[in-house]
Amino acid sequence: MEIGQVLNYLQGRGHNVGQTAVGLYGSYYQVDAMGCSEEKVRLFARLESWKDNGATCDGDSLAYMAELCKEITEDASLDSRSADEARDLATRVAKLQNPPTDPPLSESEIQQLTPQANVLKIRMAHLLTREFRRLC
Repeated sequence: MEIGQVLNYLQGRGHNVGQTAVGLYGSYYQVDAMGCSEEKVRLFARLESWKDNGATCDGDSLAYMAELCKEITEDASLDSRSADEARDLATRVAKLQNPPTDPPLSESEIQQLTPQANVLKIRMAHLLTREFRRLC
């Protein structure tokens, strides 16, 4: 998808898209008063799309989102509630992706993994888009 389409998508989702600036290291795009590289704008759009209940996200993407949650907790200016939420979500993803093997999961527990992953995906997407300035 072209960067213009990505910016239009974000604008359609209610984000303020501003001017593009060209710097020494490439173009920077203003989204919600944040100056972000094209790579970060694309990540922001991907996170925004994962807020939707029907959007799919594989295990690697969940793990990546969990790593981003850990990353934002390193920002000393992050409020404690958001930091606690980010740590909790990262821990939940780790437990979901590495369930205990003793005793083995029951059939009903296995069937609950996908809905649990979906809830985690949506919660992480909301947190990460809200705190995205810490990733730019």
